[in-house]
Amino acid sequence: MRLTVKSALLLLVAMMIATASFGTVVASAKHVQTRPCPVFTGPGDNVVHSKNFRVAHISCGTGKKVLEGCRTDGTKCVIAHSTWHCHGVIPGRERCTSGHKVATVFWLD
Repeated sequence: MRLTVKSALLLLVAMMIATASFGTVVASAKHVQTRPCPVFTGPGDNVVHSKNFRVAHISCGTGKKVLEGCRTDGTKCVIAHSTWHCHGVIPGRERCTSGHKVATVFWLD
């Protein structure tokens, strides 16, 4: 009976490790962990035009340049030595990616 319980526990631990590893791979392929940035004003005024400004693997300043400088129709643009592709609607959500780098925002107007 001890061998059976020990075998069952080892199998359970192995399954937990395999599940955790698989979940990490799947999660990293579908979702990049972003961090929040302060909302910004402008350009040309002191009004906040967005919310939920977030970036991954870039600075908030670079993310701002990307979101303000790239078109939302998927046309590539080069900012900060990276080629970006942005998709979204204004008003609404915009997401820009360059490999593992990400900038997202929700435009209010």
